[in-house]
Amino acid sequence: MFVRTLTWLLRYILLVATYVVCWPFMHLFNRTIVIGRENLPRHANVLVIANHATMIDSWFIGMAAYTPWLLLKPGLQPYHLPEEKNFFRGKVLSALCILWRCIPINRKTGDFLNKLVAITNGLRSAGLIIFPEGGRNTEARAGQITRWNVSGIQRLITACDSTITPIGVYGIHEVLPIGTRRPRCGKIIVIVVGKSFNCSDIQHIARKDQESAISKRTQKATQEALDVAHTRWKMDIMHPSALLLLSQLFERQLRRTP
Repeated sequence: MFVRTLTWLLRYILLVATYVVCWPFMHLFNRTIVIGRENLPRHANVLVIANHATMIDSWFIGMAAYTPWLLLKPGLQPYHLPEEKNFFRGKVLSALCILWRCIPINRKTGDFLNKLVAITNGLRSAGLIIFPEGGRNTEARAGQITRWNVSGIQRLITACDSTITPIGVYGIHEVLPIGTRRPRCGKIIVIVVGKSFNCSDIQHIARKDQESAISKRTQKATQEALDVAHTRWKMDIMHPSALLLLSQLFERQLRRTP
């Protein structure tokens, strides 16, 4: 009982601290626009499916779409499935990732199915953010989903009968381009939360056809959200705010500093 209470307290402190650090980065040093936040259900068993462009996508979605209401309902903090080699390095970072509700995945060995019980329990008790694209999209600038694999997700959906919420993110590829380590400032990021749905009707069709049906439905919904995000990004990039211009100036100064 004591360990569980202590873990809950540490997790909540970390959640608040992350929000305090992230908010200025998202809204002062960059401009983050969230469209359709009201479409994200505020109950457990919500499977968020999004496109994947950078290593910080899951963190960005969690902070932008779930807060500030998550601070009042910390039990609904979603689980994440980061690549083990990228985040579970060292005792301190590993401990922080566990408190952030991360379940490490090694995609090369395909251990998603080996951890399916833990993932399913996390989804049922709170929620889960997942990226069916697998690896990061190297052509994120085009605003098109290039690959989509729902073989593992199909098992989650059929086992949990989850509410599925598609999210499209555009512009984040400029914050942390592939191959860079330091996040950049002065960028516009648009996050679009699409209408939630479920696939309960698909569970009655033959199992061999379920994966194809779930794949088409989830990819279509996520691409539609991404299209809206891309369109809004193009509109805002044409008319940058004064604060965004200051952030861009700050970013240039950082690059000049040796």
